Amino acid sequence: MICLSNFRIAESAGAQIDSLVLNGGPTKSRLWNQITANVVNRPLKVPDIGEAAPIGDAILAGVAAGIYKDPIEPLSQIVTIKETIDPDSEVHKRYADFFEVWRSVYHSPEGRHGSAPRAPETLRRAGMTENGPLLEVREITKQFPGVVALSDVSFDLKAGEVHSLVGENGAGKSTLLSCMNGLQLPSKGAIYLHGRKVTFSKPADAIRQRLSMVHQELVLCPNLTVAENIYLGREPSKSGGMADRARMLRDAKALLAEIKVEIDPNRPARVA
Repeated sequence: MICLSNFRIAESAGAQIDSLVLNGGPTKSRLWNQITANVVNRPLKVPDIGEAAPIGDAILAGVAAGIYKDPIEPLSQIVTIKETIDPDSEVHKRYADFFEVWRSVYHSPEGRHGSAPRAPETLRRAGMTENGPLLEVREITKQFPGVVALSDVSFDLKAGEVHSLVGENGAGKSTLLSCMNGLQLPSKGAIYLHGRKVTFSKPADAIRQRLSMVHQELVLCPNLTVAENIYLGREPSKSGGMADRARMLRDAKALLAEIKVEIDPNRPARVA
């Protein structure tokens, strides 16, 4: 049993991990928890509280201080496991295959420190050259009254790359993505897409440029169906401009089937 946030570190160190306890995050989202179990390919134990991170941190601190031999005993005394979600091995294999391809490119001589091999046709459609960045952020600063949330942040992203943005709560991760996605305007700095300077005043502007953000928190419209929530803001339309609900429902069914989630896309959306 191990906290989810330390899973990758422990796994790479050769630790035997049988199951995981969700330590923080959107524990009320059954779909999110199922995806997590599929990715790590271990049973995921979901505690009966909405936010387990402070408890998990306290227990780990107790282990480090020698108060506990391991986290299992105090965890079992404090937290009740309300559900265990088993992974779908077939879906996990698809994740594993993807990560294996990504690792082979990332660690290749032409990977992270050079120009990873990419399909010329894909690059051409994106308006990219072989070595040019797909997305570039230059010296982004974001100030709020009395607080500097971001200070001269710069990075670039090439086609085919995957980046991880790491930091404590309040470090500015979400603020940076919000500036890149048009939710907020940066106080200073610039964003370049395909080498061209862009300004997004709202998320719809970014989506039109094929730049989208998947939010951590689930914000659903309970008055709409599951399918309508999936396609909110980008509904397929018929020739007369009306929403194509039949296509929306059909495509939503296919998407849910792909991740093996049994939800009626025509029912009202809600978080259980």
